[in-house]
Amino acid sequence: MHDVQRFTVAPAELRAPVVTPQQLRLHCDDPAEQHPIGVLVKVFPKLSETFILNEVLDLEDRGLALRIFVLSERREEEAHAAAARVRAPIFHIRAHRALGAWLRCFTAAPGRFVTGLARALWWKGPAGSGCFAEAVQLAALMRRQRVRRLHAHFIDRTADVAALAAHLCGVPFNISAHAKDIYLSADRAVRRRIRAAEFTVTCTEHNRQHLHALAGGEARIERIYHGINVDQFRPHAVDAGRCEDPPVLLAVGRLREKKGFSVLIEACRLLRDQGVDFRCRIVGYGPEQERLQAQIAAAALGGCVALVGRQTHQTIIEEYRRASVFVLPCRITADGDRDGVPNTILEAMAMELPVVCSDVSGVPEAVRDGETGVLVAADDAAALAAAIHSLLADPQERRRLGAAARRSVCAQFDGTRNLEPLLRLFAADGAPAVPNDGMRVAYILMGYPRLSETFISNEIHLLESLGLDIRLFSVKRGEDERVNGVIERIRAEPSYLPRTTSVSQTPLTRWLWQNLPRYAGSHWRILRRAPRAYVGALGMAVAMSWRYRPPGFLRLKKVFLKEFFQAGWIADEVMAAGGIRHLHGHFCHGVTTIAWFASRMTGLPFSFTAHAKDIYRGDQNPGDLLQRKLKATRFVATCTAANAEYLRGLTDEPEKVHTIYHGLDIDYFAPRDRASCIGEPLILAVGRFVDKKGFDDLIDACAELRRRGTPFRCRIVGERGDARDDCKDRIADQVRRLGLTDVVDLTDAVTQDELKEVYRHAAVFVLPCRVAEDGDRDGIPNVLAEAMAMGVPVVSTRISGIPEIVDDGVDGLLVPERDPGALAEAIGRVLDQPALGSALGVASRDKICDCFDSRETTQALKALFVQQIALAVRAP
Repeated sequence: MHDVQRFTVAPAELRAPVVTPQQLRLHCDDPAEQHPIGVLVKVFPKLSETFILNEVLDLEDRGLALRIFVLSERREEEAHAAAARVRAPIFHIRAHRALGAWLRCFTAAPGRFVTGLARALWWKGPAGSGCFAEAVQLAALMRRQRVRRLHAHFIDRTADVAALAAHLCGVPFNISAHAKDIYLSADRAVRRRIRAAEFTVTCTEHNRQHLHALAGGEARIERIYHGINVDQFRPHAVDAGRCEDPPVLLAVGRLREKKGFSVLIEACRLLRDQGVDFRCRIVGYGPEQERLQAQIAAAALGGCVALVGRQTHQTIIEEYRRASVFVLPCRITADGDRDGVPNTILEAMAMELPVVCSDVSGVPEAVRDGETGVLVAADDAAALAAAIHSLLADPQERRRLGAAARRSVCAQFDGTRNLEPLLRLFAADGAPAVPNDGMRVAYILMGYPRLSETFISNEIHLLESLGLDIRLFSVKRGEDERVNGVIERIRAEPSYLPRTTSVSQTPLTRWLWQNLPRYAGSHWRILRRAPRAYVGALGMAVAMSWRYRPPGFLRLKKVFLKEFFQAGWIADEVMAAGGIRHLHGHFCHGVTTIAWFASRMTGLPFSFTAHAKDIYRGDQNPGDLLQRKLKATRFVATCTAANAEYLRGLTDEPEKVHTIYHGLDIDYFAPRDRASCIGEPLILAVGRFVDKKGFDDLIDACAELRRRGTPFRCRIVGERGDARDDCKDRIADQVRRLGLTDVVDLTDAVTQDELKEVYRHAAVFVLPCRVAEDGDRDGIPNVLAEAMAMGVPVVSTRISGIPEIVDDGVDGLLVPERDPGALAEAIGRVLDQPALGSALGVASRDKICDCFDSRETTQALKALFVQQIALAVRAP
């Protein structure tokens, strides 16, 4: 039911994975590659066991070397397309060819051989000989591959083979228990297998409690949710389908009794008889297909209920987008078989689909009734029909449940994050779970997380997904009560520096008395470890404090001493952590100064990303400080070509400066059917209330549009600027003075998910940026790119990097800065000519996809890090 391809697995001895010489060298030097983990499964890859394939791929992405051992031949000719990405060799256990393996196994450890055979016969009687034969063959392969641990999927016969093979090799093994393997096995056998394993993991709390009750307190049982790739299942383009007439009910899963599809079909009959208009699509394949098709025919539901059959992965995502409600009425069958938490429920929830499920097994752990979905009793078709009918009649409730479901899945069922407990358990062997490949970068930020700096959070998340190991340091905590959803998917835990008091209005001796105790330990350790480097950095800080003091003053500019203390704390943490190869600061003023000091103390290279006011405002880098930073750094990334040109003019090494657009998740910000505008068309602007945004020009343009009789509403969304800036209050006064309070709304900042919904209602997006009196200006505002990606026509100004993203008259309209009349004219053109707005919106989306796809821009940034780390490693 996901992307499939024809797939033939050759024995490992006949398959040669294609690797580059560099990869081969890394693998040969890698301790984890020398002692891999074995994964024992019945069949691999298997269409209905996506969770095993995903786990293998995730473990490999985290640096683990694996060997896959398979007990049975595949009967399916197709496999998930992702199976081609598996790097581990696959070995098939063929017990009937195991005579040589028996002899080698007995010779290697005769005592273990005898006790292992005795265990097999004691456990299973005469049938134990076949199980032991498989274990002997497996043990021979494990010795040859130097496997340090065996990880067995399913707590059934597979676990017995694993226990015997691990015993024969003298290595630990563990079990991953799932669903029917738990409940269709004899309790006595399950108890024995749990007690034999070093630990057992299972995918729901319901399972964990059941296994704990069976095994007692002496066994180690951990609950680790499978999770899904929450980036792959995103809610873009979803509302369009959910407005289909008639609405679509969707179910996805194997056509087996435990899925409860017969209950769903009966619920559909009840809904049809009540006059409810709908369509139901059941995606999947399996042994119940003929019986379910007969039930549909008997109820005369052929016109509204369809068994869709096996579908590709991408097709299923499209099914989610077109659906109004997802339904999966799981049940416990007569023999005890049941689901855990079906992945399809999590996928639908991640797509912001409201879900209706039955309250069996682990389902309530994912679906909280009334909060993230609706639960009904199993086998109750009437209750199922009533729940579906209620949701179909209430679009607002569907949206509320869908949004809450997405947040819940991101927080609790992110597959990447849920892998961490398993990695820690594997690391207990004494070998590293994730080998240090020298690709660790320390990111130094002023505040984290910040609602207004989504571009930094997105960058960190994408770098992690590309294999870069990030260590986060933040001078202070973000002050926003809400955060963007991407924060939940970042693996790196931030380290916050000790708080410091204000240095600007405090005598230096008093400031040192107040703050030195928080930093003394770190600085003492650095001084002892690298005295020359420490003294050199201290001298540099003192010299800068004198050199960049205000003209005519004899007092030091103390902020550089404060940043030296902060850098010493980071340097101590970096040296203690080990493995960090590079330092990177975001914004080229204070944070980069800290990174520079830390670089001097640790001997590590540093780089920085330059944005906007940190480049152009003289108070951010007084005198020639920015030029000196350019000379000291390894490379500079900046978000516009205009910035890059300016920075290259400040250095005699212009090759250091790279234009790397922030980029955008073009799948997340994707065009959807524009929400119907009730009343006048909406003019939307988004940004901090600071002078450089030019919002006062927008208000003047709104006044001009009103004088012309143009109908409109205007909404400006953003947070206040600096505490010393009363820009928002000034804008509010301007709105009142011009009599626009009935059509202009000033709104506080919202999260990225909320903002995406706001874009859908906009007729035109306007951002009249300008160069402020102190030189501050925008680069390429992210909100401009977001609106364009959503297909909203944009109007902006010809300053800084904006002409790099907006080609006037092609994918947007540009006007001179500080010209409200020209701004009103351009907005009026878009509002009065719907065809023009539509054409600009389509072209703007194309521009973003061509030039601002974050997957491409972040790859370029990662390449810079990799290049610099390689240079540092080769340096003597």
